[in-house]
Amino acid sequence: MKNLLGLILGLAVGITGATLFQQSLPPEEGSNLEKLETAQQALKRAQSQIAALEAETGTTSNRKNTVKDRARRIAEDIKAGREVSVDEVFGVFKPAMQDLSPLFNRIRIREEKQQLDAIANELVRKYDLTPSQQAALEKWVSTRAELNAEAFNAVFASETTTFRDIERVTNELRQDEGLDQFMEGVLQGESLDQFREDRMMQRVERVQNEADRNTTRLDDIVGLDEDQKDEVFLVMAQGARDFDPVMQFDGLGDNAPQLSPGEERRDAINGVLRPEQQQQLEDYQQEVRNDAEEDLRAIGLSLPESWDFYEEVGF
Repeated sequence: MKNLLGLILGLAVGITGATLFQQSLPPEEGSNLEKLETAQQALKRAQSQIAALEAETGTTSNRKNTVKDRARRIAEDIKAGREVSVDEVFGVFKPAMQDLSPLFNRIRIREEKQQLDAIANELVRKYDLTPSQQAALEKWVSTRAELNAEAFNAVFASETTTFRDIERVTNELRQDEGLDQFMEGVLQGESLDQFREDRMMQRVERVQNEADRNTTRLDDIVGLDEDQKDEVFLVMAQGARDFDPVMQFDGLGDNAPQLSPGEERRDAINGVLRPEQQQQLEDYQQEVRNDAEEDLRAIGLSLPESWDFYEEVGF
């Protein structure tokens, strides 16, 4: 399964590294993180007192779902030869991820801002922004970084989050979301016209690259003829996230609708294929699933219920 084991290990290493990083990075005085640490210290003292009282009275608290307990149950299932879902393993990490959410948010904001700063620097240079425009852009970058971090960490913090949800938000979150609207209110005249043209060219290039990549991938699976390649390219373009109905491609009519991910795009792909090619694609889907199941079964795990072939191959 694509990036599956790597992401599991990455989460484990990331949580460990985040903990060490947190220990080396003192919170700002008066910040929410400082208050959180103070509260956590008080909680630890309370837990120690509870443990002491339990030892004295011979009673124990009813905490059946601790991280340690869940990890032990998973280990016992694997030793006994019972398959464990990837989502079950991921669930063990959730409490630690939630406990460390303030730190993850802090790290994520820093990463988002670094990437957005690079975009902003290019805008300042390319469109010769004035000091006031630069100040407005810097403020937007800070706000956008926080919003992106919040959106990302909200998925981590949710009790219903699955392993696939983490992969989705990692792949789908865009650093420059809302940049067009912001620049529309900053630039004027020729600079604004140039920005609009540049942004459209960037989106067209992303759509073309994605469509080319997916068309080649499908051709490798089912062997498309030249007419089918043209049709599939248009389907893949219309299904790309950056597609805009005003974009123009050879063979694409004016204001062609964007295809939403899922059944709509899959039906469009199947509509281009001949019956024997549809069967080839189905066989390939099953082969990919079997390989993924075999890889995970070798270490005692099973695929999550949300596993999807089209997401797995990037269609």
